[in-house]
Amino acid sequence: MATGTLTRRSTANLGTNIKNGLVGGLVAAVLALILFFVGSAIVGPLEVAQQPGAPIAPLPWFMVVVMSFVPAVVAALLLTALQRFTGSATSIFVIAAVAVFIFMLFPALTQTATVGISVVLILLHVAVAIPIVWALLQRPV
Repeated sequence: MATGTLTRRSTANLGTNIKNGLVGGLVAAVLALILFFVGSAIVGPLEVAQQPGAPIAPLPWFMVVVMSFVPAVVAALLLTALQRFTGSATSIFVIAAVAVFIFMLFPALTQTATVGISVVLILLHVAVAIPIVWALLQRPV
């Protein structure tokens, strides 16, 4: 019957979520690096202010990699906490992921950069967010 499905709690644990997050981070890093190099070839160096008030400087490629894995690990930890303390972890996680994604778009939209650089930055955010969320929502094998 469907009763087992309705009452079954998530069996995912921290190790599974970290593994899935790192897989998502790896896919995100590969996609983001491709976009970074293609975008840089099309619009020129991606020059951004890496912190509020900092001078505009070219975005280094390794920051793209770091910022693919750091959110993946943080998201895995968040999902694990939600799974342990709530009954609707997936729904809350997706809502939180969308909210964080929208919040993280503001710096890309408010940079004093060209339209081309802004488009590439937005695409980089999309290329990182989707694989991470997708990987974390996969069931453990």
